[in-house]
Amino acid sequence: MIIRNIFYFCCLLCCTLFPVSGWSQKTFSQKETFNKTEDTLFDEAEYYFNEKNYLHALELFKNLYERYPGKNLYAYRLGICYLYKNDEVNKAMELLEEVFKLEPKSGEAEYYLARAYHLNYKFDDAITRIDALKKNKKIFNSRKTEIMRLREMCLNAKQLIEKATEVTIKNIGEPLNSGGSEYVPVITSDESVIIFTYKGARGTGGKMDKYGNPDPNGDYFEDIFISYKLGDKWLLPESIGENINSPGHDAAIALSADGQKLFVYKDTEESSGDIFMSYLEGDIWGYPIALNENINSKHWEGSASLSPDEKTLYFVSNRPGGLGGRDIYISKRQEDGTWGKSESAGVPINTIYNDDGPFIHPDGKTLYYSSEGYNSIGGYDIFKTVWQSDGKWSQPENLGFPINTPDDDKYYVEAANGQRAYYSTGKVGGLGFMDIYVIHWGIKEKVPAVALIKGIVTVDEQPAKSSIVVHDLMTTEIQGTYNSNSATGKYLVNLPAGKNYKINYSVEGFETQVKDVILADKDTFTEITIDIRLFTPGYVPGPKTKVDGKLYYSDDTSRAGKNLTLTIAGQDNIQMGKTVTNDLGRFTFAQLPAVQKYFITIDETDPDFQAKQFPAIEGIITVNDTPRAGINVNSAITDEKGFFKLKLFSYDTLPMDFNKLESMNFNDPALYQELVKKFGSVSAPGLFFQVQVAAYYDPSKFNPSHLKEVGELKVQKLNDGITRFAVGDYKTLNEAEMTRQRLVTKGINDAFVTVYYNGERKIWAEVVRNNFYQNK
Repeated sequence: MIIRNIFYFCCLLCCTLFPVSGWSQKTFSQKETFNKTEDTLFDEAEYYFNEKNYLHALELFKNLYERYPGKNLYAYRLGICYLYKNDEVNKAMELLEEVFKLEPKSGEAEYYLARAYHLNYKFDDAITRIDALKKNKKIFNSRKTEIMRLREMCLNAKQLIEKATEVTIKNIGEPLNSGGSEYVPVITSDESVIIFTYKGARGTGGKMDKYGNPDPNGDYFEDIFISYKLGDKWLLPESIGENINSPGHDAAIALSADGQKLFVYKDTEESSGDIFMSYLEGDIWGYPIALNENINSKHWEGSASLSPDEKTLYFVSNRPGGLGGRDIYISKRQEDGTWGKSESAGVPINTIYNDDGPFIHPDGKTLYYSSEGYNSIGGYDIFKTVWQSDGKWSQPENLGFPINTPDDDKYYVEAANGQRAYYSTGKVGGLGFMDIYVIHWGIKEKVPAVALIKGIVTVDEQPAKSSIVVHDLMTTEIQGTYNSNSATGKYLVNLPAGKNYKINYSVEGFETQVKDVILADKDTFTEITIDIRLFTPGYVPGPKTKVDGKLYYSDDTSRAGKNLTLTIAGQDNIQMGKTVTNDLGRFTFAQLPAVQKYFITIDETDPDFQAKQFPAIEGIITVNDTPRAGINVNSAITDEKGFFKLKLFSYDTLPMDFNKLESMNFNDPALYQELVKKFGSVSAPGLFFQVQVAAYYDPSKFNPSHLKEVGELKVQKLNDGITRFAVGDYKTLNEAEMTRQRLVTKGINDAFVTVYYNGERKIWAEVVRNNFYQNK
């Protein structure tokens, strides 16, 4: 794949690339000399620096700075690089202060020091340096626009921080975030699915150079990962599939409100970057198709958002004719389904600065986007504008501090209910360079006036695809056309409140089902569930499962877990029910579809749930009132009386039950997934992982020819006479788990991960005692 106008898409998303003029060695009073080793290292560092790949340059200049102390040029370059490392911008300030003390007449050093002060919330110090720069005609004249804009942003920051927005911002944590980078999250309107761009060891292709060639010193390219919410927990993210992810860069940029259409950014031979769209067919995402020439041009297009009625596309381009750099454009869907001629969103949305990352809320009239203009605190800030009754957009409003910071804040998406929003940034204390964060709004001044209509369409109790057409009940005009998912039967429709609607559900072979939705008296968020259950003539309903149980706070059955919310899902992670335990800890899930696997989770945000608790459940499963043996519940198997007992592990506490760890094997997926989610990205000196592929007394019976692409097989014959075949020497469990999953797809269903510490194979309890978890 050709990667032309970007070095790495992540850098473009995360860094405000101010021009960096070359500061020659002659700027310094001291004489700089280089030996060959130093000179080679410096040339490599300068190459990445001049390419604006500051994160690669940072490691090289850090090496130079530490190996050759006292050379001001290295401190200067390293200080500039740290301006682009969000979680360590304090080091930029320290280094540039050091440089400026030695070279107080260097206007360039003073300018970058002002920027460092700004990023570290030292706005008065930044303004002092900026005002001093005005006297330096040479630097001021060459950077006048940047310098004065920086001063404006410092003043904006002081004002907005004084009236901070009352929100709670939290790192979404594992398993979504890892030691890699996760950014540009997109969600379904009900928050049941999240898709994001990922750079790390679990991606396709491993480390590569900028041309896409394997390079152990290169960088990971971008892939798209997806995760599903089960109860209040996000499941371990997985690759969205080979139809979308390639060895090149693949980045998620937008998701339709119902989760059926994904917009993807790809760099192409014909342009600087184009927007593609993939359709979800059942549980498979199809090959992305480039949008037409009314959207894509020979210039850069790289952000998008689809309106909830799917009739309007908001996207970003740097094509000529805009107000400045990147502008937001709007295109309407034509009768033939193609996108019509696009027009600039114009004033007041677009500015003379860059405007990017649009997100149209499920209410259809609130547009969030990021801009370097208006009263930005620094770089991109997130703004909100609302389509008004007079047919115009309201004046954009800065979402304020702490949502917006002196660095770039972009790619904001919000749930239909307006209670939570998601975005990505790099902060001190994160798990990786870029992490996903969730914003809890709490009480909003105005709740979105939108109705979320959701449900499941089934035929003979099996998921079915249905065409769903929504009409305005008064005008009879079509509001929108949607589909239920053929694999799950699920659908999502977002409708503006204040009107009444008629919804037609059409399934092949059945009479159209009609439902009226009355929203004329609604002016706030409303959630309505409408399930469409169809049956063929003569169909006899299948068996129904009932789960009766009791929840305890721990293995000590003297303490019942009362008033706690439980969720149950089937083997495809489809939620089947939710209930609350009574004062005795008892609960019931009734009328469940009869499947072989169930998974129960607990809502750990309940007030009665406390940290470091490991709740246990005892229960009985009956099918049509008859006890059923052999049913899997969180990996516990019911006996002949239908009885099961299991322990629920908390995602937010350490699984330090040594007795459990001592006997753990990989037929215990609940515990194994617990370890993956909590510690999958952890590495430690002397620790590595392998994936055991097979074990034979007679190794000649094993044919590994179909596993060549997985990696070189290691052969080990131990004292028990068994020959074991394994692959990899992975530094993290996540890397090993990725290989294990690949092996499963090739039919090696019993492949499992083994762990080694200082060259010796260990059981998990031994690894715990060697401070593996503490290194977290």
